[in-house]
Amino acid sequence: MSRISLGGGCALSLMATDATVGGQCLRASVATRVAMAKPPARRATPGGDRTAVRPRTQGWDSGCDEGETGLVDKSHLPYLSAMKSNAGHAGAILLAGGRGARAGFSANKAYVPVGGRPMISYSLRTLDRCPWVAQLVLVIRPEDRPAAERIVEQVGITTPWLMATGGDSRHASEYRGLEALSGKIARGQIDLVAIHDGARPFVSPSLLRQLFRDADRHGGAVPTLPVDAPTHRLTGHGKIVLLNQERLHKAQTPQVFSAPELLAAYRRAQEAGFEGVDTAETVERFSDLKMRATPGDPNNLKLTFPEDFTSAETNTRDS
Repeated sequence: MSRISLGGGCALSLMATDATVGGQCLRASVATRVAMAKPPARRATPGGDRTAVRPRTQGWDSGCDEGETGLVDKSHLPYLSAMKSNAGHAGAILLAGGRGARAGFSANKAYVPVGGRPMISYSLRTLDRCPWVAQLVLVIRPEDRPAAERIVEQVGITTPWLMATGGDSRHASEYRGLEALSGKIARGQIDLVAIHDGARPFVSPSLLRQLFRDADRHGGAVPTLPVDAPTHRLTGHGKIVLLNQERLHKAQTPQVFSAPELLAAYRRAQEAGFEGVDTAETVERFSDLKMRATPGDPNNLKLTFPEDFTSAETNTRDS
């Protein structure tokens, strides 16, 4: 069970991706970065990152608000001048290599329509419109590449993007996504990385904004929600012990961390033959980064079972 700082000397225990993981209290390693504007989208060179071209407004928005013609310039707002941020120097990895078996689909659930749009398109659009994000990596199965390319075109991605082939597990796919960014991380062009599960299509711009802010200030940020049902621990003697609910939280994605330390943690995990339940577990075990608990969003649901897709359809119709 991981411990994540809440600030003010407080901490909580974290159940990573709805599963309990073991670990120790984390140590702090906080990086200070300089605020910079997100550069305009550029047309890719042959063999390089691919992107569509659409003008962005000047200045940058501390949030990830959407508009018909791009981002809204809010650089005049007073709270921006007080922020220490790294806008425009982050990478975002979107995991879309699942199989959808638990949801009852024969194909990858990432491309199943939700509210008339492929599920993966929601997160892809939100990440693309976020001014913190300078590079997108879509981690896919090889057989899904044509469908993924169609969705990228339909969404109208303006952020430089590339695709990486996923591995046999979530952890392996995360690692391959990070290695796709390794060159830019080594050159200092990517300072933060967000890893997001494509099965959570409704991540909000405001949550994404806060996660980047917190990771920029503290080294890492994980969105969490309190565990809403009694949780027990089974002892070695078969005894059931009720855990303290106030200190138990469940993790969501995206999870955002300082890029160099994140990549180094995954390389050490690779050498050790370790696979984490989620990004936070690997960071905890193989780095000194501090993880900040950022309040999660109940609407940032993970669509896993058939009833989850039914609820999502209802929610999109009502919104």
